[in-house]
Amino acid sequence: MPVANNTATRFLRNVIAPLCVSIVVVEIVGALLKLPQNGVQTQHLSGSYQHDQIMGWTHKPGTYQYADTSDEPARTFQVTYQENGARFSGQSPSPAQRFIGLLGCSFIEGFGLDDTDTLGAQLQKRLPSYSVENFGVAGYGTYQSLLTFRRLANRYAQKHNSVVIYGFAGFHNDRNIKSTLFQRTSEPNAVFPVCDENHCFYWQGKRMNGMWRMSRILSLVENALDTIRARVKAKYAEAVTKRLLRILKNETDAQGIRLVIAPMTAVDGSFGAFFSENAFEVAPCFLPEFNSNTYRLSDGHPNAHWNKLYSECLRDFISNKTNK
Repeated sequence: MPVANNTATRFLRNVIAPLCVSIVVVEIVGALLKLPQNGVQTQHLSGSYQHDQIMGWTHKPGTYQYADTSDEPARTFQVTYQENGARFSGQSPSPAQRFIGLLGCSFIEGFGLDDTDTLGAQLQKRLPSYSVENFGVAGYGTYQSLLTFRRLANRYAQKHNSVVIYGFAGFHNDRNIKSTLFQRTSEPNAVFPVCDENHCFYWQGKRMNGMWRMSRILSLVENALDTIRARVKAKYAEAVTKRLLRILKNETDAQGIRLVIAPMTAVDGSFGAFFSENAFEVAPCFLPEFNSNTYRLSDGHPNAHWNKLYSECLRDFISNKTNK
């Protein structure tokens, strides 16, 4: 028995104790280097989003005030979500004769901006004969934009010359096939709509929970595994996005609703050819003027000036095409 006790003591002293000390040291170094903690990452503004059975998450109706100290100078801004989930875009004609529905991610929503500075608000000012509805939601990709359109389709089809604008971005590819962003901006085990090579379905995320999600070591391991999975899925991500875009075009065409693709980032050669070959209407509004001065330094999202320039381009594109 004394031999067994001595062996256990040596094991604790020579293996377990150094291991625990090493873990603590690595966590401290990780904190000093500001390595990520997957348990505290977020893409959403606190309190203004809610779970949705179909979409995964959506806006929570209400008006919210936020302070942003990450930009210079520090500022406050207001975010208003209406009962139908759209972000407030300003005064629209009543009753609405025709709609413009904006679909997409945080670039469309106007993440981190005041209601008056979003793309929807800027477009409403420039196209007052339309009722502009901004259904962009942070973290959405092509599939959730398609699901959003299906909620609008019947109402928009009843109004002649209504338009749906999808803010397309290359990073939506990853989101359509189960992005790590989906998993990390939600409660553990939340359900999300995702797609694979053949079909779309609902996926329940199962990631580290509780105190384990605060560990920088485990976060590094988790990130490495995510990178491996992403490389496997990347082989079909682009094909999934193109399939979803075809479905969106077919459904808008069937309803007599005009679909405009509005690139939020530069369009690569593959998607450029795809849009041309499939007769998509693409607004050439990702402008040469977009540079570091047109994005928010704190998080890389478009700023108010970006939205002003983009809305002017969209106004001209929509008006010229409508009048022909």
